[in-house]
Amino acid sequence: MPSSERGAFLARPQLVYLLEPLVQGLAARADQLGRSKPPQALEVATTALEAAHQANSPMATGYANRANANALRIVGRFEESLPFYKEAIAAFKLAKLPAEEGRTYLGELAALSNLGRYADALRYGDIIRRRLARLGDKLNQAKLASTLAIIHHHTGRYQHSVRLHNRSLQLFKELNMAEMLPPGLLNRANTLTQLNRFRQAEQDYETCREEFTKRGQTALLAFVDINMGFLLFRQGRYQEALTLLAAAIEGFEATGQQDKRALAELDLAFCYSALNLHNEALTCFQQAGEAMQTLNMRYEAVRVEIGRVEVLLNRGKYQQAGQRLTEVEAVYNQAEDSERNRHALAVIWLYQAYLLTRTTPQDAKEATELVRRARETFQDLKLAYWQAQAQIIEAEILHLAGKVVEAEEAFLAAAKPVRRLKLPHLLYQLHYGYGRLKQAGIEKAGEDFEKSKLTDAALAEYLKAAEQVESMRAILRPEELRVAFMENGLKAYEAMVELCLQDSRRPDRAYEAFNYVERSKSRSLLDLLSHEISQVQTPAGESEGEGEEENNLAGRVEQLRQELNWFYSQVHNIQAVETSEENSRQVTLPPAQVAQEIGGRERELATLLRRYRPGLLAEPAGFRPGDSTGLVEELRQALQPGQTLVEYYALGDKLMAFVLDRENFTLVPDLAELEQVNELQERLNYQADKFNLGRGYVERRLAVLRRDYDFYLGKLYMVLIEPLLPHLNGSSLVIVPHGNLHTLPFHALFDGQSYLAERFEISYAPSARVLLHCLTQQDRPYRKLLGLAVPDELLTGVEKEVRLLGDLFAETRLLVGPDATLPALQQNLAWCDVLHLASHGVFREDNPLFSLLKLADGWLSVQDVMDWRFQPSLVTLSACQTGLSRPLFGDELLGLARGFLSAGASSLVVSLWSVNDEVTTQLMQYFYEALLAGQNRAASLQTAMRKLRSESPYTHPHYWAPFVLVGRP
Repeated sequence: MPSSERGAFLARPQLVYLLEPLVQGLAARADQLGRSKPPQALEVATTALEAAHQANSPMATGYANRANANALRIVGRFEESLPFYKEAIAAFKLAKLPAEEGRTYLGELAALSNLGRYADALRYGDIIRRRLARLGDKLNQAKLASTLAIIHHHTGRYQHSVRLHNRSLQLFKELNMAEMLPPGLLNRANTLTQLNRFRQAEQDYETCREEFTKRGQTALLAFVDINMGFLLFRQGRYQEALTLLAAAIEGFEATGQQDKRALAELDLAFCYSALNLHNEALTCFQQAGEAMQTLNMRYEAVRVEIGRVEVLLNRGKYQQAGQRLTEVEAVYNQAEDSERNRHALAVIWLYQAYLLTRTTPQDAKEATELVRRARETFQDLKLAYWQAQAQIIEAEILHLAGKVVEAEEAFLAAAKPVRRLKLPHLLYQLHYGYGRLKQAGIEKAGEDFEKSKLTDAALAEYLKAAEQVESMRAILRPEELRVAFMENGLKAYEAMVELCLQDSRRPDRAYEAFNYVERSKSRSLLDLLSHEISQVQTPAGESEGEGEEENNLAGRVEQLRQELNWFYSQVHNIQAVETSEENSRQVTLPPAQVAQEIGGRERELATLLRRYRPGLLAEPAGFRPGDSTGLVEELRQALQPGQTLVEYYALGDKLMAFVLDRENFTLVPDLAELEQVNELQERLNYQADKFNLGRGYVERRLAVLRRDYDFYLGKLYMVLIEPLLPHLNGSSLVIVPHGNLHTLPFHALFDGQSYLAERFEISYAPSARVLLHCLTQQDRPYRKLLGLAVPDELLTGVEKEVRLLGDLFAETRLLVGPDATLPALQQNLAWCDVLHLASHGVFREDNPLFSLLKLADGWLSVQDVMDWRFQPSLVTLSACQTGLSRPLFGDELLGLARGFLSAGASSLVVSLWSVNDEVTTQLMQYFYEALLAGQNRAASLQTAMRKLRSESPYTHPHYWAPFVLVGRP
């Protein structure tokens, strides 16, 4: 009923005697809806207020104003709720209803707490406590104890908070008010989580979930999800935490509770930060912070700032972190003592101490004072987790200050509480820090025996640290979480490699170093390829609600993909895909707006896939502790006669190389200065970029361009290949690059007379273990070709390319132009031995997992390909830059090539840069002719490059060297 009609209806004289009970009923209904449908609660409360104006009764005025205040508070409009509470209190006093007056005091107290006005709230709470005691009002005394417990929680007085929660729960039990117990248990569990009493907290949460479900209070389940999500985060159970926090955000979004949604977003941000997903964390902190500023949630707004500091520290942006820490501390110092959260202040001191260890490690006095002050505060508050964290940082500060004995004592003192907590991230910090202390003592040790003993001790600690990272990686899904989290383990692996290189007394240390290098490289890709991986399936017998949720998710994922297809087409100036009447319209949007639209949808899609996509559970793939030579022996058996593996590895400012064939294993520890290699590679790239200056420029200066390009190829040859020549005994090289070297065309390196590809058949691999996996895969004959071509204004010759190649094979299926759709491609994958995709490719430097291949009906992303399962002998991506990948933590390569390796391809031919259609078609024809004549993949590509290089004007490496073979040679 419209407001005007409702007002006229309520003003009817015959209703005057019914208005008071009507207001009471509406107020009760509003309070009930507040637990399940908060926006509707506000509508009903507004109607109650209109009725109260007509009733002109203090009692009706009290009920209506309180209902409005409660509804506003539930949806996070705390400041707006306060005047309504005051009106209600005045009305109940006038009506001489002390019990209702007491209830209203509690609502106002909660609003003050929500606003972070803890000093006002505590003073007010003391007044209310005395009034309720005089009235003998046990019910409101119980509610008051619960509200005060929450305030003490926010100010870091967790022990007192638990005592008040227990008091409140006891009073509710004495009053036989079972319906009040679940909310009380929920709040108590939050505080128990801060005290690391996880088991009791989890029991309380499960009790709440059962009770809320039984009573149909579905809106309250989101409260359980957000708080249980934070508990799981504190336990290091990040995957489960992500799932619950995402569910909580959806729940609060559905009920319009923006304050609670912001809290869930904040906890999600901390979870992302722990997983090293720094950009995602900052986005969530930003969104949560904006909401909290709008809602004037002071306590939570400061938590946002502390979270941002954490991300800045993790990213090494120490100056920005220091500025923010100073600002946050100033905010706390301006607050009254009763409003200061001692827990948060101690965290600030701890972060300040950590910052000093990174910026001025030589001056440990101030850092030591800060960390000890923080540790003592945590100890006083009985915060075991934070106390252990402070003890570890204190030990590290003592180590940096050169106080070895005190540092050892501090690490040993920290070991007991850390092991008792059993939290992997704390155990990692403990073992890594203690390993560094042991390693530092090696140089000062006199006897070889003592040095060897310290080396073994340090290696043991680093290995324990790495094992903690592995234990957490194993339960993370999807793959991007594992890739990001691997950043935490790299320092331990790098330290182990460094130790092995320093210990020249034992010849097996080189084998150990190689093992540790392999443990650090492309681990998530190896997990995907490993036989130890199993798909996580949805449990059988899921409820109808769960099935509906899955269907809703699938619909949203499909909608996001369609929208992204349209926006990708806008970016690349291609006809929009006609997926719907709305999407089929041609709209030209500003580039900045398109980028914003794409970014938002990609973030949402990634979040949905993290939560619901079937995951992967994997143990560390194939690594055996203490087995230093096993991997080398496996590789020797898998390599063919004449094949040599060269694996590069950057450690600190040096580049090293491992060289391995069927007979020999050699470590070249000081191959080159990394800075020199990077500079040469940058200059080579500068020369390569000249091909973007236009066809006329290139044709006029081709000889000069080749001379300058060959010059830097020669310089890189001298640095990266020449020192290894005594160890390169065969005719075939498998190169495992590291870092930026993944984008270097090793096969085009020049010795002044010939290119490396003229002397060797060359292939590439992300890691030796990935190569080993590809070598052990069953190979299929090259009989059936599935060719796909999507011509556009940039690629006019791709149809000719696939038709020409199709004539070479015994059986061919071609998907060309409008037939090159995703369903058609997927239907034919299992049939083919060779998959050849001639289509426009886009490498996304900013978001590699969303790198794209154009199809007739949209865009195929790396995320999509990783869902496939097929085993062709060869996949060729003849589009531009399909081989580009972005090396992330652990040398994980995220790009189109990774997607196809993950899906089951054992060999890939991909491009590092763009060349014209005519060149690509000719090179591909030469390649497949050699392949079908019986040459292996690497030899076939070598033959194709040699033939093309002999034809003018294709002598420049730009034309004949863009393609590389990845995987099985």
